[in-house]
Amino acid sequence: MSNLIPNKMKNTYGYKFYCRDSKKNKYGVSKIEMSITINQKRVFINLPMECSPSAFNSKHKPKEVEDYISLIRVRMNEIIVDMLANKEPVTAERIREYIRFGGYKSFTIERCCKEFLEIQNKRTDITRAAYRKYEIVRDLIYEFYKKDDEITSVTPSSMQMYYNFLCGKYNINTAVSYFNKTKTIIKYSMDNGFLKINPFQGIKPKKQNKPIEYLTEKELDKIKNHEYSTEALRRIADVFLVQAYSGLSFIDLEELKKDDIQFMADGTAYINKPRHKTGIMFTAVIFPQGLDILKKYDYHLPIISNQKMNTTLKVVAIEAGIHKNVYSHLGRKTYGSILLNKGVRMDTVAKALGHGNAKTTATYYASLTKETVVSEIASIL
Repeated sequence: MSNLIPNKMKNTYGYKFYCRDSKKNKYGVSKIEMSITINQKRVFINLPMECSPSAFNSKHKPKEVEDYISLIRVRMNEIIVDMLANKEPVTAERIREYIRFGGYKSFTIERCCKEFLEIQNKRTDITRAAYRKYEIVRDLIYEFYKKDDEITSVTPSSMQMYYNFLCGKYNINTAVSYFNKTKTIIKYSMDNGFLKINPFQGIKPKKQNKPIEYLTEKELDKIKNHEYSTEALRRIADVFLVQAYSGLSFIDLEELKKDDIQFMADGTAYINKPRHKTGIMFTAVIFPQGLDILKKYDYHLPIISNQKMNTTLKVVAIEAGIHKNVYSHLGRKTYGSILLNKGVRMDTVAKALGHGNAKTTATYYASLTKETVVSEIASIL
């Protein structure tokens, strides 16, 4: 048997047979199971034969069981010979699949995406928004490649064309983000031995550094003090202002409860809890203007969907005379930039926003205004 196995597998290949007492049916018998372990990955297969666990686990198994196990061992040899001859990946999952389907099941692009998304869907640490991005990338892969094509059709040259396709469809940073998620999906087929050549070799997409977007305190005052044409616009403006005065992301704002808000002895309000997206603890101080708005709604903000909020904020910006693209997440960026320009250290701003490190804060969320730079340097002259 060992002569059939590639050298790198010899020390990690094996299979065992079980008949578990815990799985007995009403007749006192259980299915015989086989475990296959290759490269520290183990799978279980329920075999058709049944046996009494006590008889199976005795020193001398029934002859028909011994003969059946011998046949399975022979069959395992035949399967591995066939897989090696056809240059198929010899993995525990692939052998189980061969036994179940009586041969090879084609590993198509669609199958790769489907199995990857099924795994993600079972994760408890992934948000709905993050999972939705993988669904978008799956649809982009289907748009460029044929779903029924073998995964081996994903080659370095076709992947370069796919990246060009993304760049033609989106701005560079969005294209790079979707390309990186495509790598994660396709890597699933590489990890399981179905794709031997790395199709991403030679492709090194890089995001562009964009200026950090934020609103000034004067612009926030415009949104706060404007008389809107409808009450609905006023409500959405207030929700956005709470984000700008607390730094909360949309999902954390949506989940905010009155009990989440704590107070210092001097009346300063703050929130100390883990972020929904990452689980990282943050400690955000709520500006007095934000606390006033929360009290106005008795701490139950009129939240609508993020998409509808962003659409409505465009109208809010026009009515308030703000000549910038105003959207929900801009409130969070504004909060970080206000803190930084008030002299708060970058590490502290990162903690208030719930970032794992200050680099993320500096790159995407908090920017010094030219007035701050000039005044700080002027103060030492």
